Amino acid sequence: DTGAPHGSSAFQLYYAKALASWYPSSDLEIDLNLGAANAYGAGTFTLAGAAIQYAVSNDVQLLAEAFRDEPGRTNYQVGVRYTIVPDRFEAYVSYGNRFSASSGQWSAIIGIRVQTAAFLP
Repeated sequence: DTGAPHGSSAFQLYYAKALASWYPSSDLEIDLNLGAANAYGAGTFTLAGAAIQYAVSNDVQLLAEAFRDEPGRTNYQVGVRYTIVPDRFEAYVSYGNRFSASSGQWSAIIGIRVQTAAFLP
């Protein structure tokens, strides 16, 4: 809908990101991303993120991430993921906030992830 007025959902945000992952050991993963976005009303701003996943055991991973996905202060998130059925079913919990933010801007996520077998060979 290219005829949508400003403030509605059509064509209001454009972005590009480059992603890189590094595996220095079998139990450690480091992910980095960098990009830019342009949003109607907010202008152009930087997108960036760095995440670490560390496997405490075969079933438990610790997660930490700092990211910027909108104008303003950088966000962070910490959490833990537990594998219930390998390559099929996981549960996770995380806490997030903005650096130097008031306590009213926090978030918590509790969820599950279900994976299926590959659709394509």
